[in-house]
Amino acid sequence: MATTKSNDMIREDLPCESIRHFKESLNSLRLLDDKIVYELNKSNPTLSFQHEINTEKMCQSLYNELLELHKFRLQTINHCIQKKTAALDLLNNKTDITTRNDQKEIKNLQGSVRLLQNELIVEEVIKNRSLKIFNEKCWKSYPIPDKDAT
Repeated sequence: MATTKSNDMIREDLPCESIRHFKESLNSLRLLDDKIVYELNKSNPTLSFQHEINTEKMCQSLYNELLELHKFRLQTINHCIQKKTAALDLLNNKTDITTRNDQKEIKNLQGSVRLLQNELIVEEVIKNRSLKIFNEKCWKSYPIPDKDAT
């Protein structure tokens, strides 16, 4: 990743409280996946420029960055799910859930947990798509190691 902060610090900085802000942050972390074809085209030049670029090194670097981002996003989503679930459990264990605010908060937390769980599915789709495209473009210079193939 291009940042100097540790993954734990960044994960704490992501706004789990606001789903909208969390999704915006997550989308900005997905930019590399969105631009994978462009990045791979830079890594795999045409025949006339092949001698100028070490495609194996470029593909390996891109692959490692993709894996790191996928792992980080997955950890971040799971972290927020845990936070929301803990808050929901705390509220559900409250002895008197008679107020409208408590009931409303429970529904909001349940909705947030569902949205975050959907993000896990989206993340899996994005990862599979990116690795498929990566494999199509870099299979000659840097094949995906078997342990990472999905």
